[in-house]
Parts: sequence; C-alpha cells; structure tokens
Amino acid sequence: MKRLGKIVLILIALFLLCCAGLEAFILLSARDDVRHEPKVMIVLGAMVWPDGPSPVLRYRLDKALEYLDDHPEMTVIVSGGQGNDEPCSEAQAMADALIAAGVPAEQIVLEDTSFNTRQNLQNSRALMAELGYDPENTPVL
Repeated sequence: MKRLGKIVLILIALFLLCCAGLEAFILLSARDDVRHEPKVMIVLGAMVWPDGPSPVLRYRLDKALEYLDDHPEMTVIVSGGQGNDEPCSEAQAMADALIAAGVPAEQIVLEDTSFNTRQNLQNSRALMAELGYDPENTPVL
C-alpha cells in the first residue's frame, strides 16, 4: 500500500511538472510586439453574451482600443458571425463596442458571416481585397 501511495505521488508530481512546463512555454511564446506598420487590424470574434461581449471578447476589444490610441487611422475589420445562442453577430457586438469607445464607424468593416477562425481569416482577407488592400503584401495586425 505504501508503494502505491509513492507511485501516485510521483505521477501527480510529474503531471504538475508537465502543466508548469506547458504554462511556461505559453507565456514565453506570447508576444504583443508589432514588427511592421500594419494598415489593417483584424479583431477575431468570441462569444457574445446577452449583456454584451464575453470576457474573452472584451479583452480583444481592449487590446484593439489600446493599439488604436496610437494608430487611429487603421482600418479595423471585426470578424465573427452569430451563433445560435448569441443575441447578435460577434462582428456587430465588436463594432458597437468600438464605436461606443470613440472609434469612427466608417473606420470599421464588419465581416459577420464566419463561424470559425479559418473562415474569419479567409473572409477578412477577401474584405481586404474589396477595400483595395493587397492581402499578400499589406501588413495586418
């Protein structure tokens, strides 16, 4: 019985060590520096709750607003469709929040047909081309 207890403790320690290693990798890999002068910002959607953006979406909007403070001329594409349990499209919720924070409505472009990250990026890329940006060579944030 004592031996089984030691094995369990060792397995728990190994599990915690793996979790700590994974967390360290995530934290060390995360960056928020911008290397080029982007012309377009794409904000990817996340859940919209009945009372507004979810905490994840609020965080993305706060980061977007933080960058827009220093780069107010950027075109902002907000990307996300409406899920069955959402009161409006993610793009509309983001646009409303950005406008309420002072971003001019004419600076915001809605992409409200996507339902996953791949579609977000594909549809946003197509919108960039429609707006006259070269998706291959335009720096994007």
